[in-house]
Amino acid sequence: MKVLLTGSFEYSEKQIEQIKLLGYEIIFCQYENNIGKDANDVDVIIGNQIFLFNDYKKFTNLKFFQATSAGLDRIPKEVLNNNQVIISNAKGVYSIPIAEFVIARILEIYKKTNDIFQNQKNHNWERNIEIKELYGKTALIIGAGSIGSEIAKRLNAFEVKTIGIHLSKTDKGVFNEIDNIENIDKYISVSDFVILTVPYTNDNKNMINKNNLMLLKKDTVLINVSRGELIEENDLQDCLKNDEIKVISDVFKKEPLDENSPLWDCENMYLSPHISFRSENIKFRMYDLIYYNLQSFINNGIIRNNIKERT
Repeated sequence: MKVLLTGSFEYSEKQIEQIKLLGYEIIFCQYENNIGKDANDVDVIIGNQIFLFNDYKKFTNLKFFQATSAGLDRIPKEVLNNNQVIISNAKGVYSIPIAEFVIARILEIYKKTNDIFQNQKNHNWERNIEIKELYGKTALIIGAGSIGSEIAKRLNAFEVKTIGIHLSKTDKGVFNEIDNIENIDKYISVSDFVILTVPYTNDNKNMINKNNLMLLKKDTVLINVSRGELIEENDLQDCLKNDEIKVISDVFKKEPLDENSPLWDCENMYLSPHISFRSENIKFRMYDLIYYNLQSFINNGIIRNNIKERT
């Protein structure tokens, strides 16, 4: 059985040997936009953006695709709808570092850590800094899956009320409340934090726009760690001009963010270059998932994060 490994994940020599011992013939291609013809008959692909550069129909023997990303927006619908191909994503691999990143940036705003650091650099003993508590605040988490749940766990420790918005989930899980995606506007106006972790699809493109941005109360913190396409950036820029809200964004419609984008210079914009998922541990979690699923696939076992079993 042939498996195509791409540079979307960096394998050690030991890991390559472990995969071979499972019974796989390995074909390796570093760049997903330059897949050679010898990969056309692979049974399994471990990759990320491979179908953005290659027609999936050329992989005539493909039976299992393991994505190294948690999002599904890089997998064309025709691949998702092909019942002959098992698809697994990296759900859970990046959830903990993203959750920690969100909490860190919220605390950065609420505890004014940047102001404190600047005062230190300037040798300025300034104690008149408006520092706020997370205690008693309300967080609306749009996307109550693995990432949203990890964020909610950590906010719960600060005694923040957590409201989860999910596409299909009905049980509360770690959230104080749960509701469906049609009712977002019901909660936006009463939330201190609005956090986007929902997977991006064509159906929720620009789901945050001027209509619901107008509902945000003063000093609300809007946080996006999902995809830039979820927010209408022009409407966001207009909203930022009035200095009423603060925005934490790790993702943008166009990445890298254009150096001339006005978002760079908005005082109440806290941006980062799509790094919230990074940590020293994701390489271990990702390989554990890859190895487990390769072993299960060759032995006709249960595939973790099987997309089609969840829908």
